[in-house]
This record gives sequence, C-alpha cells and structure tokens, in this order.
Amino acid sequence: MSLSGTYAITVKTPLGERNSTLNLIVDGSLITGTIVNDKGSFDLTNGTVNDHQIEFDTVLSTMLGELKAHIQCTIIDDSLTGMIKLSLGEFQVIGHKTDTI
Repeated sequence: MSLSGTYAITVKTPLGERNSTLNLIVDGSLITGTIVNDKGSFDLTNGTVNDHQIEFDTVLSTMLGELKAHIQCTIIDDSLTGMIKLSLGEFQVIGHKTDTI
C-alpha cells in the first residue's frame, strides 16, 4: 500500500481541535507535499519515511504568528496517528486517508 495520498488530519490542542488536509507524496524514502487549512497552504520540508513511519517539518500560521512544526506519525491501514511538536508544546495528531495521489 502506498502512503502517498490525501489525509484529513486533526491536531488536538488545549484550545480545541484544528482540522487540516495533508497532501503527502512519497518518493522512495523522501516525503514532499503540503498541509492545507483555513490559514493557508504550507510546504513540507525535510520529509522522510521509514516503513510506516513518516517525519517532516513545516511552518504553520497560527493566531500567535508563524510557528515551526515537526511532525512524526505512523500510518497503518489508511489511519494516521502521531505527534506535532511546536514551540508551544507537543500535541496529538490523528487522521485518515481520503484519497490516493
């Protein structure tokens, strides 16, 4: 099964859940793509994949300004679970595949 595709993801924060779309393109062990939400579209950088583990960086716009983010997730059977690390702390990420790229 290819990990490439579109995922509906939710970040669970103390201020509530934030929904986004993750467009993930896997080429060998490298990841590219975007995260899209109501604040805009944000490119993925430094992306890697190892088996079902993905990891990448991005910069997200928030009500506090732009924040660097590091995301680590596992994808099994179209379900995504993991963590996002921001300067504000670590938060749970969950999601599911909605389409194949």
